[in-house]
Amino acid sequence: MTQEILLRNRRPRLLTLRQDVSGKSMKYTHQLARFLKIGVGLGRPRKDIPKKWKEIIKQEFERFRLNALYQEKTIYARCKIRIPHNTIHKVMLEFGFAKEQESKQKRRKPWIRYERKHSLSAVHIDWHLSKVNGKRLCSIVDDAYRKLLSAGEFDNATEENSLKILHEAIERTSHLYPIMSIISDHGSQFYANKRDKNDRMVQ
Repeated sequence: MTQEILLRNRRPRLLTLRQDVSGKSMKYTHQLARFLKIGVGLGRPRKDIPKKWKEIIKQEFERFRLNALYQEKTIYARCKIRIPHNTIHKVMLEFGFAKEQESKQKRRKPWIRYERKHSLSAVHIDWHLSKVNGKRLCSIVDDAYRKLLSAGEFDNATEENSLKILHEAIERTSHLYPIMSIISDHGSQFYANKRDKNDRMVQ
C-alpha cells in the first residue's frame, strides 16, 4: 500500500512525498513523517529590520519623497548609515510608501539546478552559521556534481580561514584536475569591498 505523507515547509507550501510502505504499520509511517523534513530551515537566517532604521526611512521618505535607490544614498550622506535599498523597499512597502510591481516579481532567467557539465570547472565557496554550536562553517562544493570538496568550522568568518579551506580543496583535487574558477558572494571574506568617491564598490 502506498502512503502519501504531506510535509509543510517554511513558505508554507505542501510537498507530497510518496513512500512505498507495503507491509508496514501506521506507526512506521508516522515515524517516517516525523524524521523526514523537506525544505525546513534552509537558507540564511532572516534578520529583523531595526526600529531605528524604519524610523529613519520613514522620516527620509516624508521629507524627500524618494524611491529606495535614492534613499540609500541620502540616508548614508545624512546619517552615515548604510541601509541596502532592498531593505528600504521592504520598509516602504510596510508603511504603504511603495507598491509591488508585477513585472519584477517574475523570474528573469530560467532556473537551472547545475550550470557546469564537468567536475572542478567551477566550485562554490560560502560561509554559514551552524545551528548546532553557533560556529561559522565554510564549505566548498563542486558546481557540477555538488560534491563537498572541503569544509571547516571556525569561531570567525575571515579571509585567512577562507584561504585555508580553499587550499585544502586544491590539495585534495590537484591530482585529478585543477579548479578552474571559484564562485562566491561579495562578502568581506572574499572581497575588499572598498568604495570609490561615487559610493560604488571597487574590487
